[in-house]
Amino acid sequence: NRLRPLPVPYESVASVLPMVTPFSLVWSPDAIHWKWVDAGGLEGKDFIPLGTSGGAQGNAFDSHVCFAAARPVELDNEIRVYYMGGNGPHSGSRNSSFALATLGLDRYAGLAGSGTMTTRNITCTGAKLFVTVDILEEGGSVLIGGTTANGTSSLPGLTLSDAQPIVQNSTREVVSFTSGSDFTHYINTDVSLTVKLDNAILYAVGFSDA
Repeated sequence: NRLRPLPVPYESVASVLPMVTPFSLVWSPDAIHWKWVDAGGLEGKDFIPLGTSGGAQGNAFDSHVCFAAARPVELDNEIRVYYMGGNGPHSGSRNSSFALATLGLDRYAGLAGSGTMTTRNITCTGAKLFVTVDILEEGGSVLIGGTTANGTSSLPGLTLSDAQPIVQNSTREVVSFTSGSDFTHYINTDVSLTVKLDNAILYAVGFSDA
């Protein structure tokens, strides 16, 4: 079997690990139908790239083979992905090494750049909207406002113009509104979110009562 799944602790997200190539991420809205996060699939952007091969220093410890551990490990401030790297062909002579890759919480993949978009319908499960974002350049920001399902009309007090801009790298930051409103009245109903990025990356959104 050339591919095997590496589950990650996020709804509808997983990674696929080719036997002798780097990680590639896939996602699903229902755990049945899957799509590549990067449109290039196995030929697209690597989640963990292979190390260098050849040259004056010889092969890197993970130049040819990359096997993941059972699942990522989430700590308070980072996610750890343990893996085995091999410096030779899977079917040939090689040394194997135990390795570690790290990333920030929620930062498996993100939407980057500048522009405005509206999400698909999301069930509101808490009064507070939180986000994980990175700002790419000085002066960059993220604004998020709420709309009714399918983006047909804005939610009073929760519009994009009501939102306080997020201007620094933030992990699971609660979105504040100048109106002082929150999503209490919309819990257990479907809403959409309008997101305005200005030189930023949006990694995750969610709802919580905490």
